[in-house]
This record gives sequence, C-alpha cells and structure tokens, in this order.
Amino acid sequence: MACTQQGAGGATGGTDNGASGSTSAASSSSDLGSPAASGGSSTSNGSSPSGGSSTTAGSSGSGSSATAGSSGGGSSATAGSSGGGSSAAAGSSGGGSSATAGADGSAAGTPSGTGDSSVPGTRVLITPDATGHVDAASNSLGINGNWFTYADTASTISPGTGSFANVGGNMCTQGTLVASASSYGGIGFELNDTGGQQPFNLTKNGVTGFSFMLSGTLPTGGIRFAYGKKGDDNVFFATVDTIGLNTVPASVPPLGQGAWETAETWDPTLVALIEFQIPGSAAAATPFNFCVSSLTALTQ
Repeated sequence: MACTQQGAGGATGGTDNGASGSTSAASSSSDLGSPAASGGSSTSNGSSPSGGSSTTAGSSGSGSSATAGSSGGGSSATAGSSGGGSSAAAGSSGGGSSATAGADGSAAGTPSGTGDSSVPGTRVLITPDATGHVDAASNSLGINGNWFTYADTASTISPGTGSFANVGGNMCTQGTLVASASSYGGIGFELNDTGGQQPFNLTKNGVTGFSFMLSGTLPTGGIRFAYGKKGDDNVFFATVDTIGLNTVPASVPPLGQGAWETAETWDPTLVALIEFQIPGSAAAATPFNFCVSSLTALTQ
C-alpha cells in the first residue's frame, strides 16, 4: 500500500501515561553520520509489503526469500482490526531521544541486503488495532503500547505528533524535515505501556530482534531503526535503506551509537520502545513518505 499519511520526528516520546525525556537537539553536523560504535547493519531484501498480512519477501537482496508476518506456527494476522485496547495520546508528556540528526541525511552502517531467511527463531506478529494501539492479549509476548509520531517544531509531519491510526495494516508517515543539523523526526512504538511507558526486558522475553516491511519513499541515506530507553536521548540503532523486508537484531553489532551520543553500554533489559528515525541534514530539507507493516518480534 502506498504511504498516504504520517510524518516523523526525533524523540522517543511515548503516551500520556508517563513517558518522559528531553528533546534536546543533536549536535552539530560535523559530528553526525558516523557512529561511535561499529553498529549499523541490517538484513533486508527488496520486496514490497501487502498491508499487515504475511508477506513473502522478494529477491532484490541475496536472492533468498523469507516470509514476514508469521506468528509462531506461520499464520498471519491482518493489522487494522478494531480489537484490543484504546490508544493514548502519545507524545503529550514529552519525549525521549532527539539526537537523530545526521549530516546531509547520512546515517551509520551499511545494510547487508541478505534477507530474513537465515534468522532463526519463532516469529510473533505485533498487530495494531484500528487506532494504532497494540493490546497485550493480542500477542504471546505481552507487548503493549501505542504507535506515535514525533518531530522538531520547525519540521512538518503527518499525522501530527502523538498516537495515530493504521491504514490497512500500515503505519504510515510523510513530511519534510527542515534543513538543519538539529532537525529530527520519526515514528515509534512502545513495547510496554503498562501503567505508563516501562522497560520491556528483551532478554527475559527471549526477543532477539525485529523484522518489518517498508514501503514508500525513504529519505536519501535511509532511516535508522533504533532501540530506545524511557527518558533517554541515547539510542542504539542500525541503518535501513531498503524498501521491503528488513531485520534488525537486538545486539551489538550490528547496533551502534552515533558520534553525537553519550557512549553507553548496550542493555537489552532496559529497552522501552523502537523507533524509525529520520536523520536531518544541514545542507538540504529531507522529505519522507513511507509505511511500516508486519512488525514482527523474533524470539529464541
């Protein structure tokens, strides 16, 4: 499905149930685009998604195919159903990581393009309801939270910052980041909104990474798939620049940090949300128009 709505921003903002964090801008463009750690790779191929149902990957990567969206035994659910919880007004209590700018739209790492078929483990499809909310009862991992958009105040994003509905199983965003080293934007998803945004212990729950389908038009240099903590601007991320099926393991490498971030030790037990970050550029405005579908947790 073509992207028809939604923009992006650069905070790890959450819901009105207690997400917190600063929205300070990233550092100057001379720092941006090169990671402080050796992270950044993701597996991907070039197939186009078909809404929220399971999708068979194509052959623009290494030629191997994979099936995204399968849940455990291979069955798929179609996103967009009205069951499962109500959405919170995401982003209203402030935010998370705003250090998403990248010099001239650059980002760390190079996607490997090898596809998803080599990634072992059970796949758990994370299906949002019509409002963009995921209920804990809808998946075997108990993941629950809201999709949300975020952006700096000078940039444009559609829909506006906060929680947003899915469109036929696709979580879509479009807009333009202004030409600035401190511009940022993106969409995110909370993994544990139990009584307010909380950590989701990836290790305890056996989650080894996430796969997802991308469609539409990515900004030059791609986007960053990031694992973030509550109230912390520092994230661990990998660059994704391929339309179709992508997989980003929850490990270092391929994850890394940007040179503008405060160096931290990767801790999968503290991850509270995932983000699709759009790097800003001091040289030119950054347009974007893409959709995410078939978000799937990979488990051991």
